[in-house]
Amino acid sequence: MKIRSMQGLGWKVRADVREHNTTNMLMDLLVQYAQRKGDVCRRRHQEQMDEEDRRAVARRVCRAARPGPRKNGTVAVTAPPQVGEAPQGPS
Repeated sequence: MKIRSMQGLGWKVRADVREHNTTNMLMDLLVQYAQRKGDVCRRRHQEQMDEEDRRAVARRVCRAARPGPRKNGTVAVTAPPQVGEAPQGPS
């Protein structure tokens, strides 16, 4: 990705900067290299932030779709029969 982005600068300039041979380079070339490099870094950082935002939204959607915690509902419960009583049924 960096190679495509920095393609406008000559390979000699990129190699010289990589090897720190910048004493004899023109200031214009160094400035152009630094600006391109900064642009590449800013764009990459922005892409990462956008991706994090997309993932955060997806997480929020998934969390919202999950069922909530189970609540103890009130259920009509009949009292158990006393010992010795016959269960009620059709007579």
